[in-house]
Amino acid sequence: MTGNKCLESHSGVCMWGCCVVQVIQLNTQWAVLKAELKIFPQASDLLA
Repeated sequence: MTGNKCLESHSGVCMWGCCVVQVIQLNTQWAVLKAELKIFPQASDLLA
């Protein structure tokens, strides 16, 4: 078994621990993205 359950998490088919790991990773990526947007405010226009 590789990360198949993780990949299926958006369809609701996953193990709880796997979802928690994904949420933590997404939150970390979002925090980094928000930090980058503070450094480069013009980047937010590209995302809008």
